[in-house]
Amino acid sequence: MAMSSNKTALILVDIQHDFLPPDGSLAVTEGDQILPPVYRLIENAEKYFDLIVASLVRVYSGLGTAANHANHPVSHVSFASTHGKEPFTTLEIPKLNSNETITQMLWPDHCVQGTKGCELESGIKKRLEEVSHMVQYVRKASTSST
Repeated sequence: MAMSSNKTALILVDIQHDFLPPDGSLAVTEGDQILPPVYRLIENAEKYFDLIVASLVRVYSGLGTAANHANHPVSHVSFASTHGKEPFTTLEIPKLNSNETITQMLWPDHCVQGTKGCELESGIKKRLEEVSHMVQYVRKASTSST
């Protein structure tokens, strides 16, 4: 059977605990309001989509399912706490492999390795596991996916 070139994908970007109210360290105001419609889209995905793509910084696999962690190391260069500064201020930092500097926006610590904040929102994660055969995780800052 020939594959159709017309494919549809549901693309989920950065729906992690740290970006969601009420407790996310970098929560988007009212960001949790997207959850009910995203849940419905995932629950009905097989009717409407050929593929679901979820963005992650890093993927850890275990027991046939993807544990979902988008994460930064402790003391990440973009964290205000790393520099003893206030979040949402800027700082000139050295540009890699150069004598130049770049202006870095400083963020609250977020999506830190090993914390709940770096995980996909629990309801999203559960629903993606139920349709794992059609889910692909794209690792941001990487050229590979699983």
